[in-house]
Amino acid sequence: MIPDFISPRKHYSACEIEIAIEEMEDGTSIEAIETKADSSTLRRWWHRFKEKFAETSGNMKSILFKSKEIMLGELEYAGLKPLRYLEKILEKFDKIETSFLVVGETNIYLTIYGKYDWL
Repeated sequence: MIPDFISPRKHYSACEIEIAIEEMEDGTSIEAIETKADSSTLRRWWHRFKEKFAETSGNMKSILFKSKEIMLGELEYAGLKPLRYLEKILEKFDKIETSFLVVGETNIYLTIYGKYDWL
């Protein structure tokens, strides 16, 4: 298992990637995001995150149901941006020592429960 502040197969830290994704979620233009990553890298991060979000959130809800028999009602999550959505799901899991990164913690749980398709 890798630490949550490292993103598998990435050159940038998970923290930098998550901050950029959060800014893009909030409507910040790619050109206005302060990072060493170029705009094509930011677009790739954003595209991958949007592409993987539905599958990842579904896997996380499935893990939660299978491991704790907790079913999540969709109304509670309606209207949340993807990172906040995942954050609320993570609140239902046992606390583990992390760097407080939503993507990193999600990846840890996906690894623990054998879902190797990371965000």
